[in-house]
Amino acid sequence: IAALALVGKAYSGGVMPLYDWASNALLFFQFLAIPFALIASLVLCESYVWRGVVGSLLLAALMYLYSVVNPSFSVVSSVVMCMMGVAVFLMFLYLVYMLGARGSEALRAAAIKRMGMHEFRRGTLASSFLFVTTAIMYMKKRRLLSTLTLLQVVASIVALTAFSSLAPVNIVRTGFVVMRTGITHEEALAIKGRYGMPPDVMDRITVDMLQGLAGDDFYVAPRCVYYPVPTSSGLFLVLSANNRTVSILNGAVVGVSPIEYHKLLGSTTEGESLYWTPLSVILPDSIARRLNVTVGDEVEIRGIGRAVITGILWAHGQRVIDLDGFNLMPVRPTMSFALSYRTPAASAQRAVPAFIH
Repeated sequence: IAALALVGKAYSGGVMPLYDWASNALLFFQFLAIPFALIASLVLCESYVWRGVVGSLLLAALMYLYSVVNPSFSVVSSVVMCMMGVAVFLMFLYLVYMLGARGSEALRAAAIKRMGMHEFRRGTLASSFLFVTTAIMYMKKRRLLSTLTLLQVVASIVALTAFSSLAPVNIVRTGFVVMRTGITHEEALAIKGRYGMPPDVMDRITVDMLQGLAGDDFYVAPRCVYYPVPTSSGLFLVLSANNRTVSILNGAVVGVSPIEYHKLLGSTTEGESLYWTPLSVILPDSIARRLNVTVGDEVEIRGIGRAVITGILWAHGQRVIDLDGFNLMPVRPTMSFALSYRTPAASAQRAVPAFIH
């Protein structure tokens, strides 16, 4: 109950989906996760010979699988998450130590069974170790009380996993879209759904409803950002053309409507047109030079397919500030401050000029 109350308070306080606040919550719940892992290892692996070895190997394998499927430590690069990574690493070292100790016990037991050898040792027993073993013994005797206690810790572990996930949220901003050159576009209303998967955030029904509310005085321009599937080496967006391949670290694809692109970036794009094909792409000039392509050529986008280049975005066109104070280009996913609403607009310029589709 206490753990669930803490989770509810954290959510009601607006922890999610801000990475900074979520990191603080993760750090708090980590103090419950580490003792639970130690107690669980003693409860599950407090047996001799091969059962202890198998239990330690199983826990180590589960921790390794968790680090593979959970991208929190590779996506979010902050001091708090690094501290958590160190804590998980220490837990892994503890499991390795347990495996080594149980391995020696297994070999000793096998030797006694085969050769009948007996070994007697005498040493001091720390009071803390006696306390832990006594606690484990009473946990096994009082199963109901132990279960209720562990359920509270398990709820905290569930909260730990929930806070490391990505929850959708809608943000509404009104104002003007301003370029660094001083050009101010018409007044607009931005509705951003972050950390979501289409069509959960902005589906066709929502777009039609907004268009009906806006009337003829405004235009509705849906926009989405696509990041490639993360790998063990990071997020790489791979483009190929003319026997050349460019791998963009933390690259992304921004999907926009033609009318929005024409109004915001049309004057800074070579060959830009309102008439696009379903797989039209506009590349920044830096990527176009590396691929040696121009308007009308085709480029292969790994995970998407072949697209026709309908425009080349010049460098000064990549400095457009959106309504929320961030760059129009996709943010760098490995920088937590780029996703925080408290970040000033100047810091948001450290975005990835990938390409606009």
